[in-house]
Amino acid sequence: MELVCYCPWKESPEESFLNEEDRFIQEDAQEDPEKEHRYSLRRLEMFWKVYKRKYDAKEIAPVGSDWLHDSQYSYTMFLVTSHNSDVQM
Repeated sequence: MELVCYCPWKESPEESFLNEEDRFIQEDAQEDPEKEHRYSLRRLEMFWKVYKRKYDAKEIAPVGSDWLHDSQYSYTMFLVTSHNSDVQM
């Protein structure tokens, strides 16, 4: 989801982020039985590989970007929610 929200893409996220081989596998119903569903495990794994590649290249949430700010905010809210749950117990 972060790739689609914060990285520019053209016609579709698949065309912009996945290579030709991955797109072919994704289109083959025998390779991906969940192809018609909104959340296909194979599709998510393909995008995870792209995300990991960009992460290793330090292209994910660069310093000073809205992406980094939003990630920090989300993580802070996660910690606050966890803390509030502990306090309530």
